[in-house]
Amino acid sequence: MNGNAITFFVPGVPKPSGSKRGFYVPKLKRVVITDDNRNSRDWKTDVQQAALKVYTQEFSRPLIEGPLKLEVTFVFPRPKSHFRVNGALRDSAPKDFIGRPDITKLLRAVEDALNKVVWNDDSQIILQIACKRYGPTPGALITITKIEDSEAIRQEVNQELKLEIISNAEIFSYFEFLKSKGFGHLKYHGIKCSCELCCSALRIYREQKV
Repeated sequence: MNGNAITFFVPGVPKPSGSKRGFYVPKLKRVVITDDNRNSRDWKTDVQQAALKVYTQEFSRPLIEGPLKLEVTFVFPRPKSHFRVNGALRDSAPKDFIGRPDITKLLRAVEDALNKVVWNDDSQIILQIACKRYGPTPGALITITKIEDSEAIRQEVNQELKLEIISNAEIFSYFEFLKSKGFGHLKYHGIKCSCELCCSALRIYREQKV
């Protein structure tokens, strides 16, 4: 663990978390939550063991409290069809890994695995950065950072993404403006959407108010 961050690599092909199902167990008098993807169990165990090797190398550490930032790079092996007979990568081989599993389900598996292992609950994560790609060594590179100044993080993210923040008092009149200008569908993008069309509509709206 370096400062407020812990980084470790989990070797193996990343597995996604399945859908959650709840069953009431009369003997326990409570609902038991299960994951319907049995293949993710071994992967979650691998994530836990890799985290514990780093996190508990200096005796037993308490669970991290407070807001957290989670960064994960998922690396997948290329299928044999991407290579020529001589082992060279085909020109037609895709550069990016855009197939399944979904990155959100991959993240969920990591989050579930580290509950009560590194942090108390994954609800502590207020910022996530994740990507999936092809690489020669499959696995997941995971970095967990304890956030000391959450306001500074929010300002940094807003500036980096160039988000146009609109106050609650403006929301109703802004939606009415979108509707009147034929931009009605944009309200489904979310108030903080940073796409070019949303930013353009918000800029026109604010210029109109001046």
